[in-house]
Amino acid sequence: QAAQGTNYELPWLFGAAMSLVGALGVFGLRDGAGFLIAWEIMSFGGAVMILSERLSDAGRPVLFMLGLLEVGAVALVVAILLLATASHSFAFAGFGGVTGTLAAPITAAIAVLLIIGFGAKLGLLPFYEWFPTAYGAASGASGALMSGVVLNAAFYGLSGGLLEWAPGQNAGVAAGIGVFLVIVAVLSAVLTALYAFQQEDWRTLLSFSSAENASIAVAMLGAALIFRSHAMPELASLAWTVALLHLAGHALAKGGLFLAADGVYRATGGYGVLHTDLLRRSSWLFGLGALFAAMSLAAMPPQAGFVSEWYMFETVFQGFRLDTLASRLVMA
Repeated sequence: QAAQGTNYELPWLFGAAMSLVGALGVFGLRDGAGFLIAWEIMSFGGAVMILSERLSDAGRPVLFMLGLLEVGAVALVVAILLLATASHSFAFAGFGGVTGTLAAPITAAIAVLLIIGFGAKLGLLPFYEWFPTAYGAASGASGALMSGVVLNAAFYGLSGGLLEWAPGQNAGVAAGIGVFLVIVAVLSAVLTALYAFQQEDWRTLLSFSSAENASIAVAMLGAALIFRSHAMPELASLAWTVALLHLAGHALAKGGLFLAADGVYRATGGYGVLHTDLLRRSSWLFGLGALFAAMSLAAMPPQAGFVSEWYMFETVFQGFRLDTLASRLVMA
C-alpha cells in the first residue's frame, strides 16, 4: 500500500478492517439476522479496499462485483427466512432440527439457495465472472485478503448450511444435493482453470486460480454430503477435513503470490505476466517464496497443495464403497 501513497492508506485500512470484522461475524455469529449483516459488511469492505487504491477505473468492476454478490445475498435472505419461519427463530441452533420436518422439495430449494448465496463469493459457475474485473482493479494486498479470508468465510458458511441446516435427515435430498454440488464445482474448476491460462495479468490469473481452488473444496463438500447420505460418517468427515486442508494451503500460497504480484508492480510498474530480470534486481528470498507458493498451487511436493490434492484423490477413490451407480459415477 505504501506504493500508492499515504492518501489512500486510511481508506484501504478501513475497508480491510470491515472485511475482517465481517468475516469474524460470519465465523462467529449464530443467528440469521446478525449473520446477514456481517455478510454484507464483508462485501462492502472489499469494495472500499478496491475503490481506495485507484489503480484503475474501479467503479464499473466494483459495481459488477456488488451486483453479483447481491444476487447471492438475496438468495441467502430467502433461505434464512424459510428456515427461521419453520423454526420460529433466527437462531442457528433451531435450523437443523426443522429441515427433517419439511417437504423434500422445500429442503432441496433451501439447499440450492444456500449454494447460490455462498457460491457468489466462492466463484462457482456463473459467479466467477466478477473475479477478474474486481481482482484486476485491486492490489495484491486486497487480493490476498479477499482470496485468503473472505473466500474461506464463504466456504465456512456453505459447509455449515449444507451439513447442519439442510438437507437435514433426508438422505435422498442429501445425496441429490451432493451430486449437484460436485457437478457444479467440477465444471467451475475446469472453466476457471481454462480462463486462467489466458490471462496476462498476475491479479486476474490468480483470481481465476482462487475460484478454481474454491471449486475443488466445494467438490469435496459435495462428496461429504454423498458419503453422509450413504451412512458413511468417517468418509464424510474425511472429505470435509480435506476441503479445509485444501483451503488452508490455498490461503497461504495464494496470499504469498498476491503479495509477490505487488512486488512485481513495485519493481516494474505493472502486473503483467512477463519474463524480466526481476530476481536479479531483488532479493533471492523473494523468488524463493514465490517459487514455494507456486509449487503449492501446482500440487508439487513437499508443499501443502500436494498434500491436500493427494488426499482429495484418496477420498474420491473411496467412491467404490457407495451403494448407488449414480453416486459412484459422480465420484469417478
